[in-house]
Formats: sequence, C-alpha cells, structure tokens
Amino acid sequence: MKPLRLGSVPYVNAAPLTSWLHEAECPYGFSIRYEPPSRLASLLDEGALDLALVSSIELARRSDLRYMPGPVIASEGPVLTVRVLCRQSPHEVRKLAADTSSLTSVALARIWWRETYGYEPDIRPMAPDVPHMMEEADAALIIGALEAEPPLGLRVVDLGAAWFEMTGLPFVYAAWIGRSDLDWRPAAALLNEALDQGMAQADALAGCWARALGQPTELVRRYFTQTMRYRLTPRAEAGLRLFAVKCGEHGILTERHTPRPYGCADRDEEGSYE
Repeated sequence: MKPLRLGSVPYVNAAPLTSWLHEAECPYGFSIRYEPPSRLASLLDEGALDLALVSSIELARRSDLRYMPGPVIASEGPVLTVRVLCRQSPHEVRKLAADTSSLTSVALARIWWRETYGYEPDIRPMAPDVPHMMEEADAALIIGALEAEPPLGLRVVDLGAAWFEMTGLPFVYAAWIGRSDLDWRPAAALLNEALDQGMAQADALAGCWARALGQPTELVRRYFTQTMRYRLTPRAEAGLRLFAVKCGEHGILTERHTPRPYGCADRDEEGSYE
C-alpha cells in the first residue's frame, strides 16, 4: 500500500490524535503535514492529501467526502478553544472579526447569533491578533488558543457551550476526512491506534503542551481528558448531521449534504437527533 498522506492542524486540541504518529514504535507508513483547517481542506481538494483532520463543514459542503469512524475533535459543552471575545453584550455586537482558518467555527457563530438574537453580525476575516481585532470590531472569534483566563475586560461566548445549549448535542469540530474512494480500513487502524496511544499518554502530553503554551499543566490535562471528546458517539454523529442541516437552513451552504462515514451505503438519510 502507498504511504498515507495525512494532514493535521497545529493546535493543542489535535495532540492526542497525532502525537503517537511521531513515535519510533509507530509501524505504519505515512507522511503528515500541519496546516490550518482551511488550508487542509484546499489540499484535500487538490488531491495533495489522502486524509486530513478537516473542519466538519466540509462534510456538509461536499458529497464525495467521508469521515473516519472513531477519532474526532468534539465537545459536549464548553470547548475552551473556540471562543468569541466581546467588548459588550453579544446582542450588541455588530462587527465580528473572525479568524477564518476554521470555516466550521465561523458557521457555528453565524448560526448561534441568528438563532439566539435573530440577526447576524458583519463578519470580517482577520489574522488572529486579539488586540488588533478588537480595535477593528466589537468582538473577535478565536480558535486554537487554550488560556486559563480570557483577556481582561472581555466577555466570552464559548461556542461549544452555545451549541450544547441550543441543541443538547455534542459538536464535532473536525474529523479525519477523505475522498469516498480511499482504501480506508488500513487508515482506520492507524488513526484509531494513534488515538488509543495518545490518550494513554495524556498526562505526559499535557506536561509537554503546558510548557509550550505557558499554561498550567492541570488545565491542559483536564482539557485532554474531560473537556474534549475524541471518540465519535451516536450523539456526536447526530450533532454532526444537525449542524449540516442548520448550515442549509441558514443559507450558509447553498447546497448541503448529509455527512457519511466510511463504510456507509450511499444514501441520503437524516437520522434522528434524539
């Protein structure tokens, strides 16, 4: 089999999914590159990657993609690393500066504002620099940053918590996604074992990332073991499908598709959200 070409994100939330891939005892043949989610989606489009840890909106956008059963990046409630920082109450926000490296997070923010307040802020793509973003807009959408405390004086909307309050379901931010014709079973073995090994080393991994981020080790350990959900459950799959539905309902996607896993028959079923 040709070596798998993998793509992942350079954020702390992906660490348990990919850390073991760099260990000497990992026996599989593959290459891996790290890019922001939107860039990974482009590389997947171009055929430069076989599988990538891509924003879940891609599954609703394209019918030719599938997701790997098992490893995902999800939360059931607060996620801590996908947040909107506001100068005032969220219902007063008119301009939102958004780090558009994750199109899923931008779509989630749009859905939340529409369903909560009945309008959508003017969203402006900007580099993820909070002070500059707050000079240009009323609020800033930031992904990937794990911090013990938000910047002084800013209100926080945790989009994981916001989704859970709206729907009662987990939210899937990213999954290992590839084209439907991929020989996916060897990849499933690799990526599921990588997750098993990563979670077994969660304490050591937390220490390494805490030093890199300059954050308390216990914060990072709780993030890996309690905040994040790295295994896909039926409830998380329901949340994934519901997100696709809402992207269609709110006009975020002009054409939307039901997310399907590898090994699933090609039929367009909505499933249950219960």
